[in-house]
Amino acid sequence: MREVDVEWEDTPAFRRVKALLEDGDEWWVEFHTAYAGYREFGTGPAAGHGRYMPPVDAIKRWAADKLGLSGKELDRAVGAIRWGIYQHGTEAEPFARPAVAEAASMAAELMAETYSLEPVAKHIAQRSREIIDATQTDSGMLADQIFVVHRRTE
Repeated sequence: MREVDVEWEDTPAFRRVKALLEDGDEWWVEFHTAYAGYREFGTGPAAGHGRYMPPVDAIKRWAADKLGLSGKELDRAVGAIRWGIYQHGTEAEPFARPAVAEAASMAAELMAETYSLEPVAKHIAQRSREIIDATQTDSGMLADQIFVVHRRTE
């Protein structure tokens, strides 16, 4: 998935956190499904891009989980879904960008006591899950595959 950039308000708290980050304390959120980027940004003509044929396995898993299909019925549905995505694409269903924008507006509040990006990253992960769950279009795998990662580089 692509990185999502956001502008942060320059506050004393942010400057202290930035100094900590320059010392090697990194926090970020990862989305561990193959289709996270496609869902966030959309695909094909619906998203202003060229046509895109999604992989069989990802669509098959989704159709089996979400539609409860199997056998030849599943194979026919997968073919129709893939063809529809190829022809029309998929609209973007942002979950990470709204969560990041919300966290950016609340950064000082979220970091008030810790001066760490940990609560910001955790907020982004939680809000992303809530946005995904609210749309009811996922088999549950995307919301389950969101991880907050910490790396100390010193």
